[in-house]
Amino acid sequence: MFRVVRMVLADILVLERHLHSLTERLAEFGNIELIPADEGAGRHEQELARLGELIATPLQILRESGVTKFEHSTPLPDRAGAEAVIARFLDSATPLRSELTRLRDRLVSLDDTLPGVRALGSLDVGISSLAGLEHVVLHYGTVPQSSLAALLMTAAANAIILPLGDSAVKDGRQTILAASSRTGRFSLETLLGEHNFQKATLPDVKESGTELVRALEAERMAVTESISQFERETDAVIQAQLPLVEAALARLDRERAILGVINDLPHTESTARIRCWVARPNLASLTSLVEEVSEGTAVIETLDPMTLPASERRQMSIPVILRNSSFFKPFESLISNYGYPAYGEIEPTPLVAIGFVLMFGVMFGDLGQGMVLMLAGAAMALRKRFSPAIRQAGILVASAGLSAAFFGLVFGSFFCLEGIIHPLWHEPLKAFNNILVLFAATVTFGVLWISTGLLCNIANKLLFHDWDGVFLGKTGLAGLAFYWGAVIPLGIMAFDPAASPGPDTVLLASGIPLLLVMASEPLGHLIRGRTPFPHGAGTWAIEAVIEGIDTVTWFFGNTFSFVRIGAFALAHGGLSLAVIEMTRLGGGGLASAVIFVGGNLLIIVLEGMVVTIQTLRLEYYEFFSKFYSGSGRPFVPFRLGSAGTPGSRVSHTRV
Repeated sequence: MFRVVRMVLADILVLERHLHSLTERLAEFGNIELIPADEGAGRHEQELARLGELIATPLQILRESGVTKFEHSTPLPDRAGAEAVIARFLDSATPLRSELTRLRDRLVSLDDTLPGVRALGSLDVGISSLAGLEHVVLHYGTVPQSSLAALLMTAAANAIILPLGDSAVKDGRQTILAASSRTGRFSLETLLGEHNFQKATLPDVKESGTELVRALEAERMAVTESISQFERETDAVIQAQLPLVEAALARLDRERAILGVINDLPHTESTARIRCWVARPNLASLTSLVEEVSEGTAVIETLDPMTLPASERRQMSIPVILRNSSFFKPFESLISNYGYPAYGEIEPTPLVAIGFVLMFGVMFGDLGQGMVLMLAGAAMALRKRFSPAIRQAGILVASAGLSAAFFGLVFGSFFCLEGIIHPLWHEPLKAFNNILVLFAATVTFGVLWISTGLLCNIANKLLFHDWDGVFLGKTGLAGLAFYWGAVIPLGIMAFDPAASPGPDTVLLASGIPLLLVMASEPLGHLIRGRTPFPHGAGTWAIEAVIEGIDTVTWFFGNTFSFVRIGAFALAHGGLSLAVIEMTRLGGGGLASAVIFVGGNLLIIVLEGMVVTIQTLRLEYYEFFSKFYSGSGRPFVPFRLGSAGTPGSRVSHTRV
């Protein structure tokens, strides 16, 4: 508890002949994180490219046929067998695919040609003869449909513009036939250019327009039938070979992933080097696996980073594995949302869980509403078809609901109703003194919570041998001494003014630690044997005053932030009173029941969200700011994608 899993850096030297099988076994082991080399050997670039091409073509054929989900149930063949399966598949599928491509291209061509040809269908002459007129210049093409009216109005007397019917409109453009004498050619071409005319090729056939339309439509029907036939044949080939092809693709993709890893490893003529992070409890299993695969020829060297100076540990980017009990596990998401702890520092998940549950319960204290949240969370956690993330979130919701139910007993609130249950304490809104006690309790909790954060920071500094951080600064022992030296007299003054310590005692208890905080920089320089004021005493004095003011405002601003716990508890009570009053105004019966149920649901949903946000704010800003860096990164286990499915990728992280 409060510590992450201990990690070990393993440096493995393995013979080249064992490298492939060891890489595959390490991926199956799933408990290491690879450290890619800065410069790999790059021996397998050509083979990687070949495998990529070998996978790409059948994968494209399958996807074009609608196979997008790959679930191979057939055992994976070896590499040679996989390549043979792919070769057989391509031999049978490639000719069909090529013919399908040709037919589909022809269908597109026919679909582009037919609208214009249908427009010429009314011309009962051979279409090719139109282009051979001796004294007439003919233009065939399209203009924007919006420009057609202007074109017809501005056409010269010696030019003819013939729109070829509504069937010749495609993509907002009208097919036209324009003609003029040879002497009027220039003016016609200029006019067409002004109206965005796009020339097309006049069909070069001797048939009349009507005959050509019939011929092209018949060809289109035949092409469509051929496409359907070849699609059925292609689907039959795919379905017959799909299980083997999927398994073969999975094997080849796995081989590509393995080669990709090997390609990035440093090599000598006969050996390769694998560096990885492994959890200390898994080191023995890793050692046994390496010895088994390498037949005892591999060499493993290990390094415990905790034996290194803290400055070197920070540079190593050591991955983090959180370890918590099943109860605290769901609260790890609250940690990871902020950032993982740096390796070696306090892991605060248990503290965060306790603080979250307590603060949520006080702000959302209602027995009935808390039970609803608890049951909803339990349903999420126990529903096996839900993902692990949702089930863990269910435990978090159930824990918060249980706390809210407990504080509902404390405040005597049950679905906004008072007097149904006897409160363990008082309903906060019943008397002004209750409000004062509630605020005092939340501020006291804030003092304890902030102090816990400071103690965590001091522990972190001890772990990293940062002695300046332990003793000096506002988050070290000096800051803690100032905080308690100021808070204790203020607390005594609030509860028993007659017993209040004098000003001298207060100044002594808080003033001296504050001076140490202000002087932390020159004291640190003196401890290291350096000049205490590298930028001059005057500059330090100004910075020290600013630091002192910042320390005072920072501590007391953070402390009074915890008043919001009591404020939201009062707000919850106020909303409950509003719901009850609206229920009474409903006059009883169905209307009152709807208002009562709807009001409680509204409070559960909306206030539940608001209280959660406020609780996280207190955790992240008032608690984490004292000690938590969030600069770590999660452990990323080395695996070959999704068990070798096509398109998978290797998971590893660079240090």
